[in-house]
Amino acid sequence: MAVLKNSDSARLGPRPRAGALSPKKMILDPHSAAQFIQGYKTLLLEIDAEVSGNGALGELEKLVAAREQLRKDRSLLKKGLDRMKAKNLDISSAVIQAVEDLQIERWIYLRDTKHHSIFIHPKGHSAFGVVGLTDPIRDIVGCTGVVMETGLARYCGRFVCDGLISGAILLGPNYRKSFGRTFSSLKTEGHFHVTCET
Repeated sequence: MAVLKNSDSARLGPRPRAGALSPKKMILDPHSAAQFIQGYKTLLLEIDAEVSGNGALGELEKLVAAREQLRKDRSLLKKGLDRMKAKNLDISSAVIQAVEDLQIERWIYLRDTKHHSIFIHPKGHSAFGVVGLTDPIRDIVGCTGVVMETGLARYCGRFVCDGLISGAILLGPNYRKSFGRTFSSLKTEGHFHVTCET
């Protein structure tokens, strides 16, 4: 399980520019990443407080539990945003939009290219070129060729992993070959997406 990495100097500012990538490949630029992390983390903690209020869990467990609750009940997004507003906690409209469209699935993380990580939807109907927030996804997971639960957001014109990864299972060589063929077909058929409208 991985954690969102946060920066003490993270601050909210103007809407990030589309396609904002860091010079370090496969991640967002630091400002855009910090803006997402700050808003998403605060929102998930407000959702956790609304649903469970369980102070016994560590922060990472609270974030994952809140995301799971959000997956089950999307109305919690509005409740979390209302709690933030009542406390005068800011969140950018870009982050709100990213969370509204968040796809929480057991993604197939097939492999990396020079610019992104390849995620295949568990139903095999689409694939995405995904970037990390502050670290390449491989650095978080430790390898490629895994099935894992995580959130995929549309943010800054890119598909971004939300940084909360759980239940990673290593794929055997036959599964990797099979998913490799699936990816080739998806790419040929135009179902591989690298950039998105935000």
